[in-house]
Amino acid sequence: MQSSNQLYLGIDVGGTSIKFGVVDLSTRSIVSRSSKPTPIAPPEETVRIISQEIAAIRKASAINSTIGVGAPGAMNLERTVVRNPPNLPDWHEVPLKKMIEEKSPGIRVELDNDAKVATLAEAKWGAAEGLEHFIMLTLGTGVGGGIYTNGKIFRGASGGAGEFGQMGVDNKGRPLEQYIGQRFLANRALEILRHSSTQSTLRKFLDGEECDPKEIFDAAEAGDAFAISVFRDAGELLGLCCANVTKLLDIYIYVIGGGVARAGDLIFTPAFRTFRNNVMPHQVSSVEIRPAKLGNDAGILGAALLAAG
Repeated sequence: MQSSNQLYLGIDVGGTSIKFGVVDLSTRSIVSRSSKPTPIAPPEETVRIISQEIAAIRKASAINSTIGVGAPGAMNLERTVVRNPPNLPDWHEVPLKKMIEEKSPGIRVELDNDAKVATLAEAKWGAAEGLEHFIMLTLGTGVGGGIYTNGKIFRGASGGAGEFGQMGVDNKGRPLEQYIGQRFLANRALEILRHSSTQSTLRKFLDGEECDPKEIFDAAEAGDAFAISVFRDAGELLGLCCANVTKLLDIYIYVIGGGVARAGDLIFTPAFRTFRNNVMPHQVSSVEIRPAKLGNDAGILGAALLAAG
């Protein structure tokens, strides 16, 4: 067994799966990994699965007794309680840190929001390495975020800072998440087609076949003008939000990850153009949008870094 000095367990709790990874800090690598389905059940069942896997990992690897956990939903300032994660409907006010520690004697848990954990990973080992100030956005099922300033995560007065997906972007107060989150992006595209005569290969999905951003991306890559416009419109809204946050916080660099971000230039180009066109004149030359570097491993790596302090 390797020494536990540099081996930390990171756990990434998601709406569909719970990912586990033993991270070697000395090599910045995941040396072993596993995954379990996230149960559609009260949090006690998820904690049971997590605790069983922790026990199995401890038998196989001499991990540090402090582990890191990233979970969806708002956290309290002490980072002990998960509040109403949108993709875990049976969870409400869940004292996740305490629950895991009680089921795993000898283990100490460091807990944080999943987007903030990804922010930490990108800050230390990813696209934002060496930066003192940046903002992370995760474009997945929802839209999460983290504010990194003066070399650390900014949490706000109650621990909930960085909920970029909840920023209103129209005069009805609809949040950014409803325009650019994976499910919403596809649903909105089909709704536009349903009420228009616009020609698009995506019309085949109006009969009930499931559509997601991958189908829209494939259509856009094949030259479908409507599909291209779906990403352009989403990118422009994203860029406008970045510009507003930059004017408020004076932070110029954005790191963007998540499934929707895989659309690449289809979304980044209009986002950056709109971003530059809407900041203050002295900010134009400094603004930047970078794709995240660590992909699906950001949650595990960030959780391990959280545990290591």
